[in-house]
Amino acid sequence: MFVRGMPVLKKRIKRLARANPLKRIRRRYVRWNSSLPELFSELNDLHCRYAVLRWFETLPSVEKGEDIDMLVGNEHLQALGGRLSYGYIERLLGRKLKLDVKSAYPPAKKVAYYPPHLASKILDNAIVHSSGARIPCPEDHFFSLAFHALYHKGLSSGVPMTASDASPSALQNKYVRTLSALAEKLGYEVAISLEDLDKFLGENGWRPSLDYIEKASPRDAWRSKLIDQEHSELPHVPGLAVFLIREEALVNPNSVDFANSVLEREGFCVLAAKVIEPEIRASIASELRGGDWGTGPNKKSGGVPAAIIVALDVFPRKPTGRLLRKQPDLENILIASCKSQIRAWWNQGLSESERCNIVHSSDHCRQAIAYIRVAAPELEGEVLSKAEELLKKVRLPGEVVKQFKQKGRRSIVEFVLQGDGQTVVRKIFRPGREEYFTREVDALKSLSEINPDIVPEVLEIGQNYFTMPYYKQKLTQRLKFPIPVPAMKKVFVGANQFFERGYLMFDFRPQNLIVSGRNDVKIIDYEKFYNYSGHELLKKYSFSDFMNGKISRVPFGENPLAVDGRKYYQAWGRVTAVPLSSALNDPLYLVYLKRWTYGYYIFGKSLLMKTAKWTK
Repeated sequence: MFVRGMPVLKKRIKRLARANPLKRIRRRYVRWNSSLPELFSELNDLHCRYAVLRWFETLPSVEKGEDIDMLVGNEHLQALGGRLSYGYIERLLGRKLKLDVKSAYPPAKKVAYYPPHLASKILDNAIVHSSGARIPCPEDHFFSLAFHALYHKGLSSGVPMTASDASPSALQNKYVRTLSALAEKLGYEVAISLEDLDKFLGENGWRPSLDYIEKASPRDAWRSKLIDQEHSELPHVPGLAVFLIREEALVNPNSVDFANSVLEREGFCVLAAKVIEPEIRASIASELRGGDWGTGPNKKSGGVPAAIIVALDVFPRKPTGRLLRKQPDLENILIASCKSQIRAWWNQGLSESERCNIVHSSDHCRQAIAYIRVAAPELEGEVLSKAEELLKKVRLPGEVVKQFKQKGRRSIVEFVLQGDGQTVVRKIFRPGREEYFTREVDALKSLSEINPDIVPEVLEIGQNYFTMPYYKQKLTQRLKFPIPVPAMKKVFVGANQFFERGYLMFDFRPQNLIVSGRNDVKIIDYEKFYNYSGHELLKKYSFSDFMNGKISRVPFGENPLAVDGRKYYQAWGRVTAVPLSSALNDPLYLVYLKRWTYGYYIFGKSLLMKTAKWTK
């Protein structure tokens, strides 16, 4: 059958489905030439593992507008799919026999409908209904229906939150009526309310883990109450994270060490690491991540958790934008970054069929504690003690007005309002980054003696921090346009002086300048500052060679440090708008002239006109 305009209509429906994610779930439909008894008979003949989950009392007849919720073992999804059709047009044409098929293990990037160990239990204990359909046994019917009402539907199920909230209309709710009848039949003494059922499911091994509730439950007052109740029983340690290395990764004995190195490089402090005993891995897996340790978006599973790494980020940074929308419960952007790097390292060079996910992590600090209590409870006391000691080092006095949004592998910078009302800039270094702290403090002291005009003044030096005055950045475009000529001359003359004295600033770039006026400029960030005075290397090269990337590698201790290989015009051309020789040697009037000629041809008239007030 073909209806004019059907292809256009189908495209419109798909476009609407993309706009509203809730409409993206495709339901399957029994073919026109089939009936439900025939479908059930075929599935039974094939020995398919399936179960019609609920509202099966009237089968094979189905009320108008209702669908059939069916749980199917993943190994039999293909067999079922060949006997169904699916799409959006069938819904519009009013097909009545709609099936909502749930797999025992979730599809890629989705949460399991039931934790896999519970889904397997439902399928294994299923019995045959008078209609020929396989259905849950009475015990599994009660628990699976209560699970669905509590953790899939929440308040929208109509089940009262507490027994005292039950009203006459609530007693007529289909969930309340069915659960009450089943409880009476099975001899369960439990009030049919969200709170009482949640406790009862917990006592009988049907309550899901915290991370499952956070991901699968609808965002309503009931979910908030469940999560708040769980969180109240867990200590709050900002920045704490747990990384679970999965079984497949232990094929490579260096996997855990590599994961540790990634975490430490990105700014975490590794507090503890442990390989989980093989005999308890399966039980731990069933209690975490909703029991789902399947393939995910890959074709191969990484296996169950085999090792645990507990780490602390003393300066956690909340995600924003797309990442926040994708993972609304994620507390720290570094968690996602580290997982991506570890997964990329493992999958590099592997075929598509061999790729897998070898690491899973907690989303926030309380979930991390919950993971520790399940996977390695003996580590909790040690971890909390170490974390508290590290956090004390970065809890400093003063009101933090603003914290810069930077990656901050080694340090963070913040505006602090002191007791005397003065605003200062404070730079705090992470634990384990003491080398960079010492290097920058030494640089500020040494370079201020050579050229104090371009080096910030140090107001206070602490154990892991220092403060300096607040210099207002007046160049609002963040150095995308040429800076004032007097300020530019001062910067390059000073940097050349430092080089001649044997000091190399590997991080000398426009982003580390604060321009407060035509003649006021400061160079900041000396973490990558080294003293090479008297080194033979400096006799071969000039400051111009250094700025043009001719010094490719500089020996420092056992590990040579690579210098930024970008040439002057790539890193500084847009900021200076003149050749390097002019920035170093020409008088001011000649720099102005060359900027309006050299800069004109390189960057165009419109760019320079925007900065005319700076270049007069």
